[in-house]
Amino acid sequence: MAKRGEHFGAEYKFKVVLELLREESSLAEIASKYNVTSKSITTWKNEFIENGVSVFNKNKELRKHKNELNEKEDYIDKLHGKVGQLTLEVDWLKKKSETMDLLRKSRKK
Repeated sequence: MAKRGEHFGAEYKFKVVLELLREESSLAEIASKYNVTSKSITTWKNEFIENGVSVFNKNKELRKHKNELNEKEDYIDKLHGKVGQLTLEVDWLKKKSETMDLLRKSRKK
């Protein structure tokens, strides 16, 4: 059997669970073949069945995340536009302020 605490990759677990679901071999035979405990295989199978729905919801979730991303990108574009507008206004005000200062100085003379 596998050493205590040994970790198996997702692909390995998937392969073992698929073989179990095909029902061509018993749980004990599969456990012996892959050198894994029956308890581990049963746990993997239960996880697989519990999370199997997520495979079919992937497209919905993907679309949802893409929509959220697009909304955030639109918001960022608006913020960039606002920053550009405010930068122009500040530059214009600085220039006007300098012009006003020059006018005041020339009137004092």
